[in-house]
Amino acid sequence: MALQTRIDELSNSGQRPTQVMVLGDFNDEPFNESMSTALLGSRDRNLVRKVPQLLYNPFWRLMGERQVLEEEKDGRLGAGTHYFEGTVATHWHTYDQFLVSASLLSGPGWVLKEGGTRIWQKPPLLRSPGRFASSFDHFPILGVLTHMRPSENPGA
Repeated sequence: MALQTRIDELSNSGQRPTQVMVLGDFNDEPFNESMSTALLGSRDRNLVRKVPQLLYNPFWRLMGERQVLEEEKDGRLGAGTHYFEGTVATHWHTYDQFLVSASLLSGPGWVLKEGGTRIWQKPPLLRSPGRFASSFDHFPILGVLTHMRPSENPGA
């Protein structure tokens, strides 16, 4: 809640539209109350555009199995950013995420290039079957921003 309070302060400082990107290891999934209620993270881009207090969380799309069953034979990917055997329903969690303000969903200026949002699960960090190959316990995440001219407005 303290983080959301600080974002609100930036938004109310007269610097509209405030471009905010929040990223880190939150130790919570996108659907947990801390992410959806306290930080106001949403999976709904259109709603974020209408309600600028919300933040868009593209990691909703990256939760769970992203690799189809038929492709496992070539090496199994992990189903999140963090593997922990101490839970019953799943061992994979999407704790590492970033969220962006509505102003980063359309130009002009800096814009989220959502196709670049991913969990980095490549050697040397990954060993089969979807496990970490080293002392890492979280996969890195990637996000891409691009700068759009006024004539290139993808989200308008």
